[in-house]
Amino acid sequence: MKRLSNALCLAALFGAAGAAHAQQQGFALDSYDPVAPGAEWFANDSLDFRGEHKLGVGLTTAWAHKPLVLYSPAGAPLDSLVRDQVTTHLGVQFLYLSRARLSIDVPVALYQGGDAASVQGVDFPSPTHGSLADPRVSADVRLLGGYRELISLALGGEVHIPVGSRAQYTGDGRVRIGAHARAAGEWRDLSWSGAFGWEYRRLRDQYAGLQHDNVISLDLALGVRALEEKLLVGPELHLATQLGYSHSAFDRETTPAELLFGAHYRLADQLDVGLGAGPGLTQGVGSPAFRALFQLAWMPREASSTARLEQSASAPREAAQCPEIPKPAPPPPPPPAPICPALPPAPPPPPAPLPKPPPTVKKVVVIGDQIRIPHQIAFKNDSAILAKSNESLLQAVLAVVVEHQEIAHLRIEGHTNNVGTPEHNLALSKARAKSVMAWLVAHGVPVERLTSRGYGETRPLVANDTPANQARNRRVEFHILSAEEAAQDRAAAAEEAARPVPHKP
Repeated sequence: MKRLSNALCLAALFGAAGAAHAQQQGFALDSYDPVAPGAEWFANDSLDFRGEHKLGVGLTTAWAHKPLVLYSPAGAPLDSLVRDQVTTHLGVQFLYLSRARLSIDVPVALYQGGDAASVQGVDFPSPTHGSLADPRVSADVRLLGGYRELISLALGGEVHIPVGSRAQYTGDGRVRIGAHARAAGEWRDLSWSGAFGWEYRRLRDQYAGLQHDNVISLDLALGVRALEEKLLVGPELHLATQLGYSHSAFDRETTPAELLFGAHYRLADQLDVGLGAGPGLTQGVGSPAFRALFQLAWMPREASSTARLEQSASAPREAAQCPEIPKPAPPPPPPPAPICPALPPAPPPPPAPLPKPPPTVKKVVVIGDQIRIPHQIAFKNDSAILAKSNESLLQAVLAVVVEHQEIAHLRIEGHTNNVGTPEHNLALSKARAKSVMAWLVAHGVPVERLTSRGYGETRPLVANDTPANQARNRRVEFHILSAEEAAQDRAAAAEEAARPVPHKP
């Protein structure tokens, strides 16, 4: 969200009355710039860059009440030059290689209304109808981290194309360029985001004695996830000020600020809806008395896009690997007719028995060198936090471990499917195995009997070609080890822990 920084104060007008024109020209008033579709905030960014080649679209409608007000020198409101402004934003974004993002935002002022004013022979017109505003083209590159990790960083820039109308307060008539740094992250159920931006914006003429100059802005957001992580609720704060020669930074007229309270809910796998509202905190132009927002975004999720990519790539790869099938040889000539009557042919050998499928267990049991469980241990989405529904299953595993004291060494293995990067999946599988081990130790199992290992996506049970198969590969297993195997396992774990982890931006 980028803000203009001009409050219309009669004191500023009186100070520049001698140089004012008979009628003031407008400027791009709407101070709300939505982030790319799929973000879980209104003005901030969740930095979800997941997707090799992924397209998303979004529609945001914003209502601003009294975004442009004429004030007296004492700070009392006189006239609302723009009393109400309803703007809709059509946004499109394209993700490339989970690293870069290109987005386009096309704003259209659907409705505008206000009261024109005249002070000391200077006319301040109000908008008379809706108008196309200045479109924005943005590009961002992810530097480090990933979606919903503790911290992720990105840098980017944007350009506003001057196609709006100054008379209708939807454009500057000049190109605006900007740059920004964004950060986002998540810890358990808490989600946060922030951004620092700079915009080059300098009009040649003044408005009410104030010059539009370069702008710096700061955005912050903090929210909580609920309802099985489908809902994100929290406030967003925006602060901006101008850096120019005609006034000082953080003046009342040049420093807009807003507070938004918003909620975003995932209606379906590919559809998000958001509602938000909040007050303006200053008298800076672009900071309305009240703003309300509605947002609808369509964005394919990573699991479905990955499956489509694998399916599209598998056909040519498999065709290239198939060996050439030799042509069948011509049939041999028929044998001569037997002199003696032919004996009946020997019966065909019985078919080989089919391999036995792994036994289906209805309770926690010891089978061979494993402790088998009837269903998978559940975790919170993309984390190692055990779900509360695991209590009865983990208690059953604990009872088997306590009963079978001959099991001196038990390895807890974590496995994932192929959704996400291999590095992230490996770290997640290790953390989940350690979480289960920590639960058993906390409930009385000696730590000397246990080890934990994570294998990420390297040991799938089945191909990751359907959502059901991906769910089967996302699992925790319990393997019984001999003393020699346990020693080797601990040595490998110690060597792995001592190995430096390369930093991948």
